[in-house]
Amino acid sequence: MVALIEVDEMARCLRNQCSAVNPGTLRFWGDWFGRPYDNQHRLVNCENDGQLLRLHFDGRETLSLWSPGELFIGEGKFKVNVADRLLWEWFSYGQPKMPEHLCSIEYLRVDGLVKATASHSRNQFHLSPDASSPAVELFTND
Repeated sequence: MVALIEVDEMARCLRNQCSAVNPGTLRFWGDWFGRPYDNQHRLVNCENDGQLLRLHFDGRETLSLWSPGELFIGEGKFKVNVADRLLWEWFSYGQPKMPEHLCSIEYLRVDGLVKATASHSRNQFHLSPDASSPAVELFTND
């Protein structure tokens, strides 16, 4: 496993390792996106702009992390332990990939607590983030 601190180093490392990161299910501060191991997201690219790290996945999903830290990559998996803010964006499944079908979940860490909100009330998410969990983890079936 490799731990990196600087965001530009994180982006460079992830770009170089995209193909080595196995597809898997995402979890944000302990909240699963969907049921555990029910969906597969493949990391295809990433970029950074200052302290913003943006990860792109194969279904045109985007994960944005503000002031991320402690990136770990190894054994086909990755996680980011800390971030100030996280925004997960995806298109409603089964719908055309158009702006009106864009959904999001946002997590904000303030004073040691993490609060989460979902963009669409029709999405029945049970969000209960745990500030002691990593900001993002990708779990594979391996």
